[in-house]
Amino acid sequence: MKRPIAGLLFCFGLLAGCHRQSSATAEDLVEISELVALSKLGLPLTVFPRADDRASKEYRDFLGCIDSHDGAELRKTFAAAFRQHMSEREIDDAVMFYRSEAGRRLTQSELAHSRFMVGLSTQEPSSLSENDEREIKVFESTAAGRKARIDGTYADPEMVRKISDQAMKMVEQCARKIKQR
Repeated sequence: MKRPIAGLLFCFGLLAGCHRQSSATAEDLVEISELVALSKLGLPLTVFPRADDRASKEYRDFLGCIDSHDGAELRKTFAAAFRQHMSEREIDDAVMFYRSEAGRRLTQSELAHSRFMVGLSTQEPSSLSENDEREIKVFESTAAGRKARIDGTYADPEMVRKISDQAMKMVEQCARKIKQR
């Protein structure tokens, strides 16, 4: 008589685990992966593609303006893309990865590389460890990893257009501010 009850309790435990509440949101994923900061850091290189141009005062002013922009519209667009292309479970899995040591080091490395490329840092970013690289590849081989890092937001032409439009608005706002000085 104890076995059927134990089996029933085991089944209820499995069912409870299958219907868990999602704890992470698309907004959490955007925040923890630093997508807005990374996107903003890429803008100066599109406006000032030549290294010679990046020594100018205009470049420094532009960089400061872009850095001070809150990026709220970009944040909303990235979150909408994640909600559209990822299940709640995939968002949870992606947030769990970015909260891991390898995920945090990946984000720090990408930010450091972007800061170095735009001239906010003179220190060459360090490479990720072999272990971190392995963990990143494992994550990227999952549905959550492919959608968060490779196939998700940037594979959707409509999202790319929205992100580009918002980026151009930031560029135009900063160009106007700099001209007014």
